[in-house]
Amino acid sequence: MPARIFVSCGQRPGPENDFCSALRAWLTAQGFSVYVAIEIQSILDLNHDIIAGLKTSDYYLFINFAREKVRGSLFNNWRRGSVYTNQELAIALAEGIDHCLFINQRGVRKEGIHHYLVSNVPEFDGPGDLLPIVQHAIAIAGWSPTFSRHLSLARLRWGNPVIYGDHTGQRAVRTLHGDIRNSKKTQAAHGVVARMTKFGPPGALVASPDLATLKASGFIGYEHVIFPESENPFDLLSLEIDAAATITGRVFLNSSMDVHPRQPIVSLPGLYHFQFDILGQHFPKFSFATELNVVLGSSNQPQPIMVPPV
Repeated sequence: MPARIFVSCGQRPGPENDFCSALRAWLTAQGFSVYVAIEIQSILDLNHDIIAGLKTSDYYLFINFAREKVRGSLFNNWRRGSVYTNQELAIALAEGIDHCLFINQRGVRKEGIHHYLVSNVPEFDGPGDLLPIVQHAIAIAGWSPTFSRHLSLARLRWGNPVIYGDHTGQRAVRTLHGDIRNSKKTQAAHGVVARMTKFGPPGALVASPDLATLKASGFIGYEHVIFPESENPFDLLSLEIDAAATITGRVFLNSSMDVHPRQPIVSLPGLYHFQFDILGQHFPKFSFATELNVVLGSSNQPQPIMVPPV
């Protein structure tokens, strides 16, 4: 899943709305997923849409458009910013989004928490000159469509040949491990679990007959606690081998499913697509997929190829 940018800005008809449309199109062309917040009135909408959008976003872009002048105070004739975007700014910081850009229209007074935030992005005069400023700021900040501040797949790798044993018996295998990374700086990911959801030849996938949680590699059990900015592996696929360490063509799941004897999910050689879900407490689910060309009798482990989930 590409990195999601939460765009918090006003969208009044005319130049503001035109800018939002142009920004969304440019960000999408760069490979990002884009959430553009809209002004809403109900607390239910706020909870379901805005807060949910912030929780699942990787980057936060704050654009403070000018609103009406405020008179009758010690600071005569200053302009306020958008109430909605400033509310979203506070929620974004409370959610721990630390990859943020703050852009202010010239002449708009910075209020609330915005007053205390440091930004190196120059102010803009109006929506018409804003898009190049945003594009330059994102390039300088190094925002990437492949980044995730949540749980993500760091790498796929084969383990050494082992005799794997669980509640269903023993078998000689080489295991494909998926290293799952928690990119948050201060929040541990508790109860992280993995499962395979679909598999089969490319273009002919079916639901997995085993939706049980997969083995936490190197640990007792089927879930992990992943500390901040750390990684832990899961057993994604288990390739059966014979005494000469050659592939038998049978692929198993090292799962918590309590069925004896364990049945392979693949029994014949060929190209197979496998899709997985990863989920942790207070972290959004993410999915990834890989393809393996299982060659009967080969002593070389098939190279896992990352592919978009179906």
